[in-house]
Amino acid sequence: MKLVSLVLNDFRNDSRVLKMCKTLNKAGIPATVAALHRPGLDERGTTEGVVYHRIKLKTYGLPGKLNFIKLIEMIFKMRKYYRDYDLWIANDYEALVMYYVVKLLGGKSKLLYDSHELQSHRQGRSEWDGKMIRFFERLILKKDTVVFNVSPGIIEYYKKHHKLENQRLVMNVSEPKAKVEREDIFRTRWNIPAHSTLFIWQGNLALQRGLEQLIKAFEGLGTEKVLIIMGFGPLEKYVRDKAEVFDNIYFHEAVPHEQIIRYTSAADWGITNIQNTCLNNYHALPNKLFEYIQSRLPVLCNDLADTANLVLSHEIGFTMKGDDIEDIRKVVSKAAAAEKTFYLEKANLAAEKLNWGAQEELIVQSVNEAFNA
Repeated sequence: MKLVSLVLNDFRNDSRVLKMCKTLNKAGIPATVAALHRPGLDERGTTEGVVYHRIKLKTYGLPGKLNFIKLIEMIFKMRKYYRDYDLWIANDYEALVMYYVVKLLGGKSKLLYDSHELQSHRQGRSEWDGKMIRFFERLILKKDTVVFNVSPGIIEYYKKHHKLENQRLVMNVSEPKAKVEREDIFRTRWNIPAHSTLFIWQGNLALQRGLEQLIKAFEGLGTEKVLIIMGFGPLEKYVRDKAEVFDNIYFHEAVPHEQIIRYTSAADWGITNIQNTCLNNYHALPNKLFEYIQSRLPVLCNDLADTANLVLSHEIGFTMKGDDIEDIRKVVSKAAAAEKTFYLEKANLAAEKLNWGAQEELIVQSVNEAFNA
């Protein structure tokens, strides 16, 4: 089987595509990642055993308003290199459209669609964009097309609106990690007392992640409830400024991916607070949630459908109204007073079930089914 996984980024930080292809390689299904080339990056190579091909575009330097010209060139390049491959994994909506056009131009490949998100209802999509995406998804995807989706709610959406009957739940879970020996990294660095409860928020310091609400909530709490914010992004200066003023708020710079579990496990609770600003967010199961779980941390989460259901069904934490400052304070205080042993045990059990290894058999079976369709 010749398989290509198409993603319209430069394949430096796409952990889902990398994990998917590592799984397929391990099962004896060689997978090549086709991605976009950017200046300064290798055109071809391997990462963690996965072969990649970053496709150079002569139109790369054109302004953003001419992206459709870049898309046309990318389509013809994909047709040139991969039209005879047995199977394409189209990652996200744009890759799905490219597959369809190459198919119209004589491509012979079969399709597996990995939507990654609820494409038509993402943050920032206009109503017109959403309608266009839904039109093309209905046009291209057949009732029996093998489709990967990342949460039960998104699966139900595609079932209801697109009549898709062959979807598989492949969550953005982390690769399984051995239980780490907890270190007092943060307490040692900032001399935080042992009796204080440490809550960690990690990831992209961006809008719509509920970071501002969390900080506002912790501003009204005492030093026994500590918020550690670890990451980088547009709100970094805002976070640093707050950490200078409030003695229970700390900023830690982002750490290499291979060090995340070591650092995260030094906290007592993980927090995810994505805001309910679109249907995609409402049904999100964010990466950081599963990083907390692999760090064996209990979790506080915004009361969104799929995240809340996972946290409560595995008994690994509490939900909160993530845009309500007083409710955040109430739930943080509840967590700080909770029986730690119970939630740590539940987090350990969840880590054994909710990891990438538990999905690998389903992924391989699904790829084989798509190949033989």
